[in-house]
Amino acid sequence: MADRSAAVRVGRQPFASPEQRLRVEVADHIRSEIFAGRMKRGSRVDQDGVASSLGLSRLPVREALILLEREGLIVFRPRRGAFVADLTEDDLVDHFELLALIRGYATMRYAPVSAEETAVRMDLWERLMEGRGDERAIDDQLVAMAERGMTQRLKLEIDRLAPMMLAAWRVVSSDGVAHAELQLMRDQLTALQAGDRVRAGEITAEAIRRYGRHVIERLRSQGFFAG
Repeated sequence: MADRSAAVRVGRQPFASPEQRLRVEVADHIRSEIFAGRMKRGSRVDQDGVASSLGLSRLPVREALILLEREGLIVFRPRRGAFVADLTEDDLVDHFELLALIRGYATMRYAPVSAEETAVRMDLWERLMEGRGDERAIDDQLVAMAERGMTQRLKLEIDRLAPMMLAAWRVVSSDGVAHAELQLMRDQLTALQAGDRVRAGEITAEAIRRYGRHVIERLRSQGFFAG
């Protein structure tokens, strides 16, 4: 079963260089450590320790932390270093709501409506969710199809918001929720095939809100917000 939500994946930018890829991969690692509870809210980030554990120099770690600061996951304090943000439930509710609004709008404005393309997208989603085929290759196809015609401004906003939810999703996802996601994607494509972009956008937004509620509930049960 794939561990990433198809509803929020759109917006990932192509890597301009190996250095950029490395920076993003380090940021992914730190996000996962935060949502898994291994880096506690409010704790200081041991940049040397992270670099050593990954077999890297400190530079890509520092660059990754700057990315995470833009997402609201990391806070830099003068002369003290980088700290994990003290995220609250309200922070995550707002984050997921913003992503839902933007992704719903993007679906309404830019999603393809041809019968042939929606059928291809459904097949790709099913393969991704069921773990059939090369996940990265399928992922790339879905992103390319969803981003076609989308403005750079919209891509950048989604790219800023989506990674945090994907990291949390990897930690708390379950097969039952993934199955529900697949049904929502079927409903979205049915709406697009019928030419109802507004309904497709509403379904996209509701899917993200639902995932957000599930993520917050699971994080709460795991003690993420305690202390």
